[in-house]
Amino acid sequence: MTSTGFFPESQLAHSLLEGLHGIEIEPAAHNPAGLQTISVGLSKQLNPVDYEKFERQQLNRCGEVAEIAISADASSLPIPDDGTDFVIHSHVWEHLFDSLGA
Repeated sequence: MTSTGFFPESQLAHSLLEGLHGIEIEPAAHNPAGLQTISVGLSKQLNPVDYEKFERQQLNRCGEVAEIAISADASSLPIPDDGTDFVIHSHVWEHLFDSLGA
């Protein structure tokens, strides 16, 4: 387990999810999960204003930006229900427009 930026990787998440494959909604460079995940989040194309704000925050905090592998909103993930072992997110729920749908 490693730690970069400001938040250490979650020991609890590693104890429960290590070796599984999942998706991480809206990863952040300052809050790494360190698990085997595909990153899903907003892109400049989907939401340029929010993306650029989040991008600036990451650059200011730790000098890098987390990569987004799949550009999508959390309430409409383009992944089949049985296509992943887990879904993880951190510091995201309060920012979702449709949290119940997500």
